[in-house]
Amino acid sequence: MHIHSEVYLHAILVVDENSWKLPSAKLPSQFQFVRQSFENLSSKVLAINGLNDHVHILFKQNPSISLDELLKRVRLSSAWSLNNHLLPNKRFAWKNTYYAFTIGGEEIGEHKEYIECQEEIHLSLSTDEELQKLIEEYQLKYDEDKPEDLDEDAYN
Repeated sequence: MHIHSEVYLHAILVVDENSWKLPSAKLPSQFQFVRQSFENLSSKVLAINGLNDHVHILFKQNPSISLDELLKRVRLSSAWSLNNHLLPNKRFAWKNTYYAFTIGGEEIGEHKEYIECQEEIHLSLSTDEELQKLIEEYQLKYDEDKPEDLDEDAYN
C-alpha cells in the first residue's frame, strides 16, 4: 500500500531545566542528531535551528507513526546520541513536553524563515515569551495530565 501524505508541522523541543545545555559551538551537533533522528523515522526535516535551551523543527511527518510517538522517539534518540557522542559531564535531556502545530502549504516559507532567524528573534524575546506567543497564536491546548517519563531503554 502506498500512502501519500503532505502533513507539515512546526515542533519545538525544550531542553530540561536540569539538563546540560550545549554551548553555542556544539549546537550544530545537536541539530544534526535531531535531524538524523527524524530522518531515521522517515520524516523529512525542512528547517532546524534554536538556542541552547530549545530547538525548532519544521518537518514533513511520516504518516505511519503518530506525532506523539515520533517526537518521543526523536527526543530519546537525539538525547542518547548527544550523551554518547559528546560525553557531557552532566546528562543531556529534553523536557517531556513538546509544542507542535500544523503548517499550511503557503506558510512553509514563513516558518522556514522564522526558524532560520532564531538568534535574531531572541534578541528581544526570551524562550518563555516566544513559547507563550506561539501558544496564543496557534491556540495550543496544554494537557494538564502529568506527562509520562520517557523510558530511554525502550529505544536504545
